[in-house]
Amino acid sequence: LNPGIRYVQGMNELFAPLFYVFRHTHPAMATLEAQVPALAEAHRPRLADGLDLLNRRLTASAYIAGDRFTIADINVGYALYLGRDLKLHERYKPRTLAYLERLMARDAFRRADALGRENSDSA
Repeated sequence: LNPGIRYVQGMNELFAPLFYVFRHTHPAMATLEAQVPALAEAHRPRLADGLDLLNRRLTASAYIAGDRFTIADINVGYALYLGRDLKLHERYKPRTLAYLERLMARDAFRRADALGRENSDSA
């Protein structure tokens, strides 16, 4: 996301805060261990910064690593997809939201999503 740093570190600019927010606010996560809402709130500004970086990156190209779909898009798309459970997509900027919609329209995404729903329904 950030051209001044490597891919893995750039992913942490989005993933780490998203997962802290998800882990400490999503109701399903409360069954695993105690949630600390203050920890989630402390990461919300970092999450907003990561989303801003992503939106700026998507200004330069259709996908994270350029003009073609790569594994980077799978990683970022999954994070954005999880954010929907927290209603974070309501805060996504139009370019980021369009990116997520484009990823979710892919045949492979639809198949994986259907399989995930099928498995969660049977659990």
